[in-house]
Amino acid sequence: MLALEITINNAEPMIIAADNNVNAAFSYGVMALSPDNATIAGFDEYCIYIWHIEPPQAGDEIHIRVVDICKEKVSAPLKISKKRLGELISYYEYLKQELNKRGLL
Repeated sequence: MLALEITINNAEPMIIAADNNVNAAFSYGVMALSPDNATIAGFDEYCIYIWHIEPPQAGDEIHIRVVDICKEKVSAPLKISKKRLGELISYYEYLKQELNKRGLL
């Protein structure tokens, strides 16, 4: 499975992967959704996974590379949040429409 290996400064590298999506977002400023945060997260159908959420500092070195690993090597997230039922229902409705458009339902 493809994953991201992320190293911040001299910390142990994080191996992040999820079934649907992973991302590393570095935002700052007044209009940012999460001002002055560096967030590394991912999600699948049922959960949101957070591996890192801290303010970035001037001079931080961040290295990101794509790696091919087995699922057991993924770093344990700091936090796992279950998605709300409303989100799951919305996703279900979206998938149902897509499958209908493609003639698969």
